[in-house]
Formats: sequence, C-alpha cells, structure tokens
Amino acid sequence: MRSWISRNIAGNIPGGTKENFEFTLPYVEYAKKISNTKKILLNDSQTSGGLLISVSKGKSKRLIDLLLKSGIKTSHKIGEVIPANEHIIQII
Repeated sequence: MRSWISRNIAGNIPGGTKENFEFTLPYVEYAKKISNTKKILLNDSQTSGGLLISVSKGKSKRLIDLLLKSGIKTSHKIGEVIPANEHIIQII
C-alpha cells in the first residue's frame, strides 16, 4: 500500500515544484532508496529559498546557536561541503 503522502500528492504536484525538479536534476544524485515522492517533496516550490544556509564548518555551531536564540524553533546541521564530483548535490 502506498504511503499517505504518495496517495495525496499523486496528480497534485504544483508547476513550480515540477520546474524545480527539472532544474535541479542535472546537479543532484539521489540514492536508489529515495522514492519519487521524497524527490518531489525535496523540490517543493512552496519552500524554495528558505531551507538551506551554507556557512564554513567552523561557523556552523555559532550560526545554529544564533538562529535558535533569535526565535527560530529548529535549526540543524544537515551536511557538509565536499570536493565536487559528477553531481554537485548527493541525497543519501
């Protein structure tokens, strides 16, 4: 049985989300375990521009502390910048 998310987004993908997915596809390598539903959610146009901030590794803890202190409810380090390979972004 498909998940609730899969059942409810089928046929309801906004045009902006489709455009985001097509734009990012050449730059992103998805692990085989990443479902199409998760790929669509990762490209959701409703959140474009507000999900990620990149800072040097030495400044990440300070940034998270400042965000939390300023009232941002959640803030997490989710990855790191590594030397480029064929794809710029890897979703694992």
